[in-house]
Amino acid sequence: MSDDGPFDLSSISDPSDFPQASLKLLDTLSRCSVCKDFFNTPMIAECGHVYCSLCIRRCLNMEQVCPVCRTNISEPQLFKSPDTENIVQAWVEIRQTLLQGAIEEERTKDIPSKKAETFTTKTISTNDVKRKHLHVPESTNNFTQSVVTGASDGIGREFAMQLAAAKFNVFLVSRTASKLEALKDEIETKYKVDTKMYAMDFAKGDPTDYGNLKGIIEELDVSVLVNNVATNHEIPTPFYLESDEVIQNIVEVNISGLLKAFMSQWSQAIGAELKSKGIIVENVNTYYVVTSMSKIRKPSLLIPLPGPYVKCVLSKIGIPGGAAYLPFNSNTYPSHALINWIMCNTFSWSYWVNYILGEQISIRQRALKKREREKEAAKSQ
Repeated sequence: MSDDGPFDLSSISDPSDFPQASLKLLDTLSRCSVCKDFFNTPMIAECGHVYCSLCIRRCLNMEQVCPVCRTNISEPQLFKSPDTENIVQAWVEIRQTLLQGAIEEERTKDIPSKKAETFTTKTISTNDVKRKHLHVPESTNNFTQSVVTGASDGIGREFAMQLAAAKFNVFLVSRTASKLEALKDEIETKYKVDTKMYAMDFAKGDPTDYGNLKGIIEELDVSVLVNNVATNHEIPTPFYLESDEVIQNIVEVNISGLLKAFMSQWSQAIGAELKSKGIIVENVNTYYVVTSMSKIRKPSLLIPLPGPYVKCVLSKIGIPGGAAYLPFNSNTYPSHALINWIMCNTFSWSYWVNYILGEQISIRQRALKKREREKEAAKSQ
């Protein structure tokens, strides 16, 4: 490209032509990994990867696996992704304008770019079993005990399964004893690791439960703690309409259960304090994931299944990541980092607060209409 005269934007057809890493990420996420062009009728596979409809079907005609992760898939495991299609269309519309501004900005810079800080991680082995996707600090090589709270469903359950697959012993903590028993049996049968469990209701904040939990953990040489316990409204509900019990549960679990502080700030404080002891603290910022709590049933480019999401998190332990860097905080899943970048770099926080409020009101209205339909259907039976 010439240093003089106007830019020929039509010549920029590849993400690597973007000068800024954030715009490269946006452009890359908008493209099919098979044809390298923008998604055309995007389809998302159960493993979480997205392809053009024609591209993935051609690939499956040759081999019934995901071209990226090699997970076994077939056509019935493909889902339409209208959200992805809308995002790509919006990106294509503003792409040329952003390119011109981005390149102009780069050309006017006189300050030499700094070398990016590098972070070293190590893939470790325990009992001759290679932990292929789990990155942990070298100081934990001889430790194999993990603790997962909120372990019976969704993201917590997936953390427990993937840590067990990496040959960590697992201590499961959650409310429902029957679900914990089933998960404990599955892990021990499938992965042959020592698995313990303790059923407690974090919403009750029972000092006896916390004392018992403390006593059990003190006997373990813990190297990984996943503090995943949380609760929420059944559907988006204004607090003045919510029951006192639900509000108390949200306060107890989401605030008291998380040491009565905003996790981002607290993670920075305790992360700095414990860094010299070789302990990594990481607050993982998460957008929606397909779980029973989110009430979302189908994955999309922005909303992954628990499996791919947890795999991504565990592969980047201790590596600062995401669109807006904060010490000891990360947005590890690519599409969640994209959302974080958009929210941090476009419009005001007031806009986003009002946008999210409007989204929650819309979800509530749809949920209430669904309840009414179900009531009418029950009456007619």
